[in-house]
Amino acid sequence: MLDIFFGQKNTAPLDPWTFMHILAGFAVGHFFLRKHKFFKGLILMVLISYFWEIIEIQLENIHFPVSWNVFTEKEHWANRYIADPIANIAGYLMAYHRNNKNKNLLEVNKKGNFIGAK
Repeated sequence: MLDIFFGQKNTAPLDPWTFMHILAGFAVGHFFLRKHKFFKGLILMVLISYFWEIIEIQLENIHFPVSWNVFTEKEHWANRYIADPIANIAGYLMAYHRNNKNKNLLEVNKKGNFIGAK
């Protein structure tokens, strides 16, 4: 049953590269959180995630030598458009949590109004 969700990149939404997307999201998020506020960095993370997926589509259409076959298989649509960006965002949220251990992501003031991360 797990092979429906986790397997090769051309047949399953989650593949071995999902872990690398989480690490990339963590690294980029750690850099963004030094320069930008939470929501601006989150929007930039989403844009970079989908921009990278566009680059991957182009790389899959180039014929590389057989010895370097990382881009020879097409990715599953759920992997490309759903799982990989969510993995990047998960890494970004982990970086935020690491940088702000004492702050609440969904902070609410005394009146009950949503403040959000600062």
